[in-house]
Amino acid sequence: MRKILQKSIDFGGESISDYRKPSGEKGGFDVLRKAYRREGEKCARCGTVIERLKIGGRSAHYCPRCQKL
Repeated sequence: MRKILQKSIDFGGESISDYRKPSGEKGGFDVLRKAYRREGEKCARCGTVIERLKIGGRSAHYCPRCQKL
């Protein structure tokens, strides 16, 4: 998890909704997301379709083959 957080910082964060850097630019980490907000798309690792669960009003996106619940 620390590696992913550091990589996100290095790429300037994620701009899925309205986040922007102080310069006004979007962050560059969006293209590296493997599952979040990729429901219905194929998993980059195994090709299984990404699924979404709602947990306590929040969404969780995952590959049912690669990520066991």
